Amino acid sequence: MQAKNEHLFQSASAGNLSAISSILAEYTPPSETLQQTIVKASYPNANLSIVTELLHQQFPHLPLSEDMIRWSCYTGLTPIAEAILAKDPQAYTGSFDDESGTPMVLAVQSQKSYEFLSYLLSHGADPFLHHGRYAPLFPATVLRYRGALDAVAAMMDHGVNLQHQNILLTAVGHGYLELTRYLLAHGVTPENDQSADNQSKVPVLHIAVSDGDIRMVQLLLEYGARVDIKDDQGLTTVQVAEKMQHSKIIELLKGSLC
Repeated sequence: MQAKNEHLFQSASAGNLSAISSILAEYTPPSETLQQTIVKASYPNANLSIVTELLHQQFPHLPLSEDMIRWSCYTGLTPIAEAILAKDPQAYTGSFDDESGTPMVLAVQSQKSYEFLSYLLSHGADPFLHHGRYAPLFPATVLRYRGALDAVAAMMDHGVNLQHQNILLTAVGHGYLELTRYLLAHGVTPENDQSADNQSKVPVLHIAVSDGDIRMVQLLLEYGARVDIKDDQGLTTVQVAEKMQHSKIIELLKGSLC
């Protein structure tokens, strides 16, 4: 029996569907633990055919494990996600029991495509689900995954309200020019970006000026950022630029006042 199990695990790991089916045909129904082990062994080379065979043909009563959901997020393949949802329509709506976040967070961490992230959203993934030590997806995605423009675009296209999430503030602070451009073009502005619990209250243009990021300053000015507004220390953007000795930015700011 041990030799047969080893052959089965090797076949699953190699993605050999015909061998898996042949060996399982000789079994009395394997235990749930053995079924889970076989499914897990298949991950390195699994494809849609193997997932469908194991989940829906060989082990139709096997509960869907978190490992399988995680693995599907790592693959970023919509057909595999479809096979999982056929097993459990709520697979992507919750969070993981070990405080490792949610399927949506994991997909963003794995830098999956706009199409895959959109698919998760359309099947109940919640970007603002707070679980364990993980904050909601935004603005953490901007902080940790270099802007995650695909994720932001997928959110906005699915009607997720990203106003009052500090996401523009975070994008500007990290120098993510293209993400900032996208947010501004889609209605996230300095006026509607800051959350009620944001303690700093530093305007986004002040941040770009302080950082000496002239391209970011130009972009914010193009979208109507106010030059005369003051920060929490009572300084205008021009005064901040003068304090930091950013001469080109000083010229740019003063020119926009004319």
